[in-house]
Parts: sequence; C-alpha cells; structure tokens
Amino acid sequence: MDAFAHIAEQRIRQAMEAGEFEQLEGAGRPLDLSDDRRVPRELRTIYRILAHAGCLPPEVELRREIRSLQDLLPTIKDEEALRAAVRDINAKITALNIVGSRSGGRTIRSEMAQLYAEKLVERLR
Repeated sequence: MDAFAHIAEQRIRQAMEAGEFEQLEGAGRPLDLSDDRRVPRELRTIYRILAHAGCLPPEVELRREIRSLQDLLPTIKDEEALRAAVRDINAKITALNIVGSRSGGRTIRSEMAQLYAEKLVERLR
C-alpha cells in the first residue's frame, strides 16, 4: 500500500472510531446504484440485467459474504470450525481480489485483510 493510501485509510479508521460517519445524510437507506459510470462499459448491460433480477454484482456479493463470516467468527467455539471459517474468508478475499482486478474494482490487499488462523484463534480464546 502506498503512503498516501495508508494515511487515508488511517484517517478513515480514526473518523469511524470517533463516530463521524454515523449521522451522514442517507444513512440507513439503500444506495442508489443506477449511476454506472464507474462500471466498465462491457459489464454495464450484464449488471443492469442482474440488478433487475435482484442479483448483486460478484464484488458486492463477495464483500457481503466476507463481512457476514467475519461477524460470525466470535460466536464459533470449536477451534477446527473457527479455522475452517477463517480459511473460507481467506478464499473469498482471494476471489474478491481476482474479480476486482478483472473488472477494475477495488481489491483487498491480502497482507492487510486476510486473517491468520493462529492469531485469530489465540485472540478469541
């Protein structure tokens, strides 16, 4: 991660911890995803069809699955099940990085985001 991105990420985290994002206009309402200027031209039609069918783009679905699994981690008591869940999260992060790099979307830097089973198991004990 370059220095600028690292500083920006750090400031965003500080603002989140200070609660600066909690009272933003539109909070709690669905995002307006009709603006597709940032979607690559060759994917726009496909994404519109998927949106009308109630499906999410692969990046959004993977991010949602990752967040759901991360939220479940503290509730898992069995060490082997915890390790399996961490492996699943890592696999989804890898898939997200592949999909994101192909479509020009955001990726999650593996060394920053992927969870390490041993450290996680120790922390949750």
